[in-house]
Amino acid sequence: GSSRAGRSRGSSDMGLDELRDGVSSDDDEIPPPGSNTANQPSAANSLVYDGDASALHFRVNCSSRPEVYNIVTDVLRNWPYTPSNPAPAGPPNSSRRNASRSGSRSGSRGSSRGGGSTDRVAALSMALSASTASGKTPRAEGEVGGKGEQEKLPTGRWVEMPTGLGLGTTWNLLWTWSKPRINYETLLVWQRVNHFPKSRELTRKDLLKRNIGRYEALCAGSKSYAGSFHIMPRTFVLPHEYSKFIEAFYNEDRAMTKQKAATQAVLLTAQEELEDANEALARAKRSYDPTAVEAAEMRVGEAGKRVKAAGTDAQLALCPNYWILKPVGLSRGRGISMISDVGCVKYDTSTVVQQYLRQPLLLEGFKFDLRLYVLVTSFDPLEAWLYKEGFVRLSTRRYDTSIEKQDDLFIHLTNSSIQKFNTDGAQGTATSPGGTRRATGGLEGGGVEDEDGENALGGTKRSLGWLWRKLQASGILSSNEAGGGGNGDGKSNGGSNGGPPTQAALWQDIAELVLKSLLCVEDEITPQCNSFEVYGYDVLIDADLRPWLIEVNASPAMARDTPLDCRVKEAMIRDTVAVVDPVKFDRDKLVNVLGRRREGP
Repeated sequence: GSSRAGRSRGSSDMGLDELRDGVSSDDDEIPPPGSNTANQPSAANSLVYDGDASALHFRVNCSSRPEVYNIVTDVLRNWPYTPSNPAPAGPPNSSRRNASRSGSRSGSRGSSRGGGSTDRVAALSMALSASTASGKTPRAEGEVGGKGEQEKLPTGRWVEMPTGLGLGTTWNLLWTWSKPRINYETLLVWQRVNHFPKSRELTRKDLLKRNIGRYEALCAGSKSYAGSFHIMPRTFVLPHEYSKFIEAFYNEDRAMTKQKAATQAVLLTAQEELEDANEALARAKRSYDPTAVEAAEMRVGEAGKRVKAAGTDAQLALCPNYWILKPVGLSRGRGISMISDVGCVKYDTSTVVQQYLRQPLLLEGFKFDLRLYVLVTSFDPLEAWLYKEGFVRLSTRRYDTSIEKQDDLFIHLTNSSIQKFNTDGAQGTATSPGGTRRATGGLEGGGVEDEDGENALGGTKRSLGWLWRKLQASGILSSNEAGGGGNGDGKSNGGSNGGPPTQAALWQDIAELVLKSLLCVEDEITPQCNSFEVYGYDVLIDADLRPWLIEVNASPAMARDTPLDCRVKEAMIRDTVAVVDPVKFDRDKLVNVLGRRREGP
């Protein structure tokens, strides 16, 4: 009864003993507190082998991460949601993006990648144009997907599989924090695991940079697609690319020196124009000519705007040549440092150095980035689901690029694992933007109250819905569909009516960024029909409303520290399981079939 075709290799040869006794070392792991370790083996065996086809068995192996065990088991034990057990308020939607390429794959991975880069990028464009976003309205109870989809949440009870009984891989769903210790070759078609083999090609910083760089090189010679895969700030892997980094660093230094001189010259010219305009206004007032006064006032206003813009550009040009050092094997902001001098480059392990984006979009003067959730259900063909809810992660100190603030991670890093240690609290508030857009991409003014109360419910995080409302209230995003759209290079811009871009246009740019990153690694990650994986994408939006990929995280954090964490993460886990939809099967009949196969004719 499954829509999935085929089964993993070796599953047809799985023996009766393997099914009963298991082939995995997962049984040896100590279960977290509260797990279903049966005291009576007979009862446990009856639970697994009583032929109850309605029972879906799951196992969560993550003794070092009890928060993962807790959230997954909480969601599955309360499955499905009923009126007496309501779902969290306002469950987000998922949008499907099927990126299947036209044509067949070449005989080897090298040949499929080496030839026809234009064809591959053209296929990307076709996939993007064919994809459709789901609706914006909340789903009805027990429904999955977006507008027009009425697929119900799968029914049936989930039962936690007992541990320590040698039952091995007879689960329907295995959820682990790290790489699962299983033999993928022996899995049966209905079994689902939440990790792909070799997924580090996407989640390890140095490998992700290498894979994206390969596609950038492939498209460099194309007039139509040059720069299409420039989705990440300039990044180098140390020590292998140390010479390239040094060259880029000094090139940037020289460019910034020229930019400082140019912006200062523009500022002086704008100030002179403003002085001339003020003198003209004074003469007009002395002439008592209302028409001349009105024209002079308009000239002063325009000159004042040019001075303000030139002053902002001159101030930005004073920002040091910042780069960020990140160990490739660490997450949650550990080991990160900022440098503005190549003499400060120090590392004792493989490290990436990434250019600092100096002009991020700001909220009331605070830096922020996005944590997005992407569910990949297949790499061949590529099928991914971009979750429509996520987190806005705010810094707790106002944005300041002066050299004195270089080491203040509460300004430059938005990781919640770092910001929560700022005992001084946030300087000011980033919860009530309501003014106009500044040249730096920030927000000024006030007056829009935080009607959702998410400042009390989310810590240093907010929901994506909160962000869209604030950007629309500030005029940065259009509140209607008549606004501007994307321009195809990942940068949202105003439309023909000169209005700001819409939320849909910005979201489309983000979706394209996600899809391009997956295309870069699909040939490197081993296809596995039993696997799915949820990735945590960190995306930063700059002052021009262009999204940039910072990094991709395997096993994104599942701690429920705030009510907002509970609402977003629990709904995301539930929708993930609903999309994956492990198949039910009758274990008693399966054992009989395998027994007859072993005995032979």
